[in-house]
Amino acid sequence: MTVLNFTPASLTLIPWMESAVRSPSSLGFFTLLRAVHAGRIALTAVTGHRTVWTPRSIKSTLPTVVLISNDDDATESYDPDEFRCSMSAIAWARAGLVHAAKAEVEHYEIAIATAEVSRRFILVETDSAHALAWRAALDVRQIPAFVVIPRPGCVHPITPKRRAPVL
Repeated sequence: MTVLNFTPASLTLIPWMESAVRSPSSLGFFTLLRAVHAGRIALTAVTGHRTVWTPRSIKSTLPTVVLISNDDDATESYDPDEFRCSMSAIAWARAGLVHAAKAEVEHYEIAIATAEVSRRFILVETDSAHALAWRAALDVRQIPAFVVIPRPGCVHPITPKRRAPVL
């Protein structure tokens, strides 16, 4: 349960960081960090559904993306009413993206460009089971949002099958 704030002044992209975040699951986050490094956005990442955070802690004058990290593990994802800071983050936002699919650079570039226009952008990383609940929470506040979900019949994230124990 953490809040991480990234601004161009606080972020130094060092070579090992780029190689460390090249895994497919980190592709979106690295795209956001590159935009921070370029001075396009500020980024606040909220991890953990019990994290106490309010938009008052945002000090940057740059367009800001608040990333709600809600898909680290399919058993750890929550509806917005179970995520402590969700309502204040949604109320603060002027546009959003509910992302419940495989990370694609294009999805995050659209989010960054929209954040530059709207100045207050919420990006919810969630699983496919909770995507529509997050979209509904944004709709209640009339926050325009994109929703990226898997093709029909697919789920996100894909949980690897567990091996049977060897006896």
